[in-house]
Amino acid sequence: VNPKVVITHKLPILHTFPDWRPVIIRDLKRAYQEWVGENWKIYRVKEQKYIIKPSFATVMQVLTILQQQLDATKERLALAIDIETARGHIDCIGLAWSDTEAMCIPFASYDRPAGYFSFDEEFTILMLLRQVMNHPMLETRGQNYHYDAQWIYDRMKALPRCIQDTMIYHHCLFPNMEKSLGFMASMYQDNY
Repeated sequence: VNPKVVITHKLPILHTFPDWRPVIIRDLKRAYQEWVGENWKIYRVKEQKYIIKPSFATVMQVLTILQQQLDATKERLALAIDIETARGHIDCIGLAWSDTEAMCIPFASYDRPAGYFSFDEEFTILMLLRQVMNHPMLETRGQNYHYDAQWIYDRMKALPRCIQDTMIYHHCLFPNMEKSLGFMASMYQDNY
């Protein structure tokens, strides 16, 4: 099967759902890549190193390493940032420095009504996070980032340099398609 033949051939589904053409094309290309690949029968997933429910020491260690990398680099470093909010507060901040490495810093917790960290620990984390986010060598990416940026500035007085808002990029390319993070990750990430 030649993917160019499949893609250029008039498929009935492309006529029935023309707005879904990019999704159909992407799925056909993925299917072809898996079919011709060496290990096509094995579902390949990269090893993921996600830090969930970190201790105070772990958060400080990761943020300190990011700060040191930013201080030492001559080229800008990229960091994906996403926040979740509820009840007028930032519940958590997610940071990803690669496609397989990320950390979620929780501030709210059902198990700990007073907060995930103590007041002093949270303050210390926010101050170091502010330094990282305000670093001149940092470039950030996010989804619907203008929303996150308002919260980050309001709570931390940080103005991270955003070089890419995935929702805006996607909307510019495909204005009629869904803009949720889950949908876009399935479209653009091989490791979804």
